[in-house]
Amino acid sequence: MPFVILHPREMEQIRRRKHAVVVDLRQKSEYLKYHYRYAINIPYEENECWLDKFNRNTTYILYCEHGNISLMAARRLSRCGMNVYTVVGGVEGICRQYFND
Repeated sequence: MPFVILHPREMEQIRRRKHAVVVDLRQKSEYLKYHYRYAINIPYEENECWLDKFNRNTTYILYCEHGNISLMAARRLSRCGMNVYTVVGGVEGICRQYFND
């Protein structure tokens, strides 16, 4: 199943329409400084246990600091058959969208 790349302005619409879970992939310390209002924190780690935290029947919107890690994670989850979106620009893009508009 392919993943979809979202612009930050599309996040809320997709979250509501698809009942998606927003996942912040950054380390917990970064998540605690700032995170998207509805995001949960599942730090990305290069091991198989990370995949166990995701449910195949759930739609996910992923983001990280700049968008690179969430892109890799989206590819990985989509290969497992999950419905995944990734946010271009990561948390930096989200901040620009919501705090500079």
